[in-house]
Amino acid sequence: MMVVVTKALILITMVACLTSVGHAISGQAIIYSPPYAPSRCFGTKDQGVMIARASDNLFANGRACGRRYRVRCISGTNKAIRDACTGNTVDVTIIDRCETCASNELQLSQEAFAKIARPALGRVNVDYAQYVLTIIELIYLLQVCIFQRSTPVLDHPQLAPHGLIGTISSRIQPLGSAVEIHQ
Repeated sequence: MMVVVTKALILITMVACLTSVGHAISGQAIIYSPPYAPSRCFGTKDQGVMIARASDNLFANGRACGRRYRVRCISGTNKAIRDACTGNTVDVTIIDRCETCASNELQLSQEAFAKIARPALGRVNVDYAQYVLTIIELIYLLQVCIFQRSTPVLDHPQLAPHGLIGTISSRIQPLGSAVEIHQ
């Protein structure tokens, strides 16, 4: 019984740490068109169309590969355009580095850009924030933690970038920090 209680407490702590969302970053989103592959992060493996390229600063020599960001349009870059934003948010996965982006810019696929803004604008002001897990991913993590004998080995595409097997760091992450994956 003590083992189950200990696992439950560890699991609750992990869930609290893993589901935290960082502070939003203000910047700009720029549209880019296909082809989306090959990419620095995933080679020729298709990652769908809700994807983005990150500035050098955000890309961090590939450490951003597979990270997911929620992006929200705030306004057009020309304040005179009042209907630039759709009012929606879009969740994108980082697949590549944007060589021409400023430090606070993301390049969104044309499909992702169209979810948040009028594509004809090409560039809009945005807020974006990294998030770590969705509810489905939390359920997956719970199943692994409960039914595994030791530290969970995760081969989930959102938890282990590139689909490589990794383990969650054994040290507790403070709220607002990213999950550390060891390969």
